Amino acid sequence: MKTKIFILVFICLILASCDWFAAKVAELVLDGSWQETYTSYGSPRFEGYVKNIGNVTAYNASIDITCYSDVGKTTIIDSITGFPANLGDIPPDTRAYFEAISFSVNTHEDIKATDYTIDWLDRN
Repeated sequence: MKTKIFILVFICLILASCDWFAAKVAELVLDGSWQETYTSYGSPRFEGYVKNIGNVTAYNASIDITCYSDVGKTTIIDSITGFPANLGDIPPDTRAYFEAISFSVNTHEDIKATDYTIDWLDRN
């Protein structure tokens, strides 16, 4: 009986160490830094790339950028959103372009600090 239990535990340890139980998730990160540019009509624009460093496809992705008028981040002056891959699929190890345009701020110089979050859904 002890031999059977030992063999069963040994098989479980082997299976647990295999990649079969690895989490299957997408993970989007900012790839490099964004560029601060202007649209043809003069609005501040943030352009950049996100990259999927996960192991499944991401979709319906967005990057939300919060703009502050002070470095202490106590006053929000705009919240803007970009949509990498136009909400489409971003496979693993792939980058996707985004742009986010501010309509409440006149120049990038008005923005003293930023925060961002990236959201997405996993396609399993």
